[in-house]
Amino acid sequence: MSGGELRRAVDLAAALLHALTAGLAADAARDQYERDAAAARARREQWERQDARRQAGGPAARRRAAGRMVPWALGAFVLLGLHLWAGAARGGGPWSLPWFLLFATVAAGVLAVHVYRELGLAAELAGDYRRPGSGGDAGAARARAQQVRRANASRRLQDMDTGPRVLAGLAMLAALAVVIVLVVAVPPLWQAVELVVATRGVAVRRADWSRDYRERRRNAQGDQPGRMRPRVVRIATGGIPTGGIPTGSVPSGGPRPGGTQSTVRRSTGEGS
Repeated sequence: MSGGELRRAVDLAAALLHALTAGLAADAARDQYERDAAAARARREQWERQDARRQAGGPAARRRAAGRMVPWALGAFVLLGLHLWAGAARGGGPWSLPWFLLFATVAAGVLAVHVYRELGLAAELAGDYRRPGSGGDAGAARARAQQVRRANASRRLQDMDTGPRVLAGLAMLAALAVVIVLVVAVPPLWQAVELVVATRGVAVRRADWSRDYRERRRNAQGDQPGRMRPRVVRIATGGIPTGGIPTGSVPSGGPRPGGTQSTVRRSTGEGS
């Protein structure tokens, strides 16, 4: 075999080895890509399941439900304070006014926190968290943290449905304003309500009394059903009924004032 043929055989073997190596590398790269894609799909499915669980009944859902209940809770809170204040205005005591101020202050604070958490995220988006004199790795870390905070705030704002909550808050404030006007500025209204309630109570009691009186009259006639007959219980030694004592006899408690003392005959025949 000449030198040229040997050189060609070596080149051919090298080419075959290179092709085989390239094919093996391509197969390995394809397998690695498929494994990475499968892992990414698994992670995405896991994230989707976790997000579905959070939206269905997780902490986020509980926070949203609590956020919906905040305006109503504040309304009840302030109404209780107004009730105490109205009691003080009607003579319930001077302690009710400080209680109302306490209730109103706490309610205003809770409402402010609620509004900040629901609507104040825009300030967090527009806020600047950079500090003077920062630089190097610390400045880069703070910049990354700022980007993360802004991204989280943007996502929370996109997830929230703030329109109905704002309308509910405005409706609550309007209702509170109406209640304040009715309770504080129009005290005769409360007096009229109390008068109506008291009159209604008197009418009910009067109707009950009239019904009882008619029932007693029917029972006194003796011919109507439901007559209340007196129980007659005779004592062992004589014939004195405890429920109906004959006219002219002496009750067990003694003679009546201004009356005459008569003789009560016992079974022995002796006079008392």
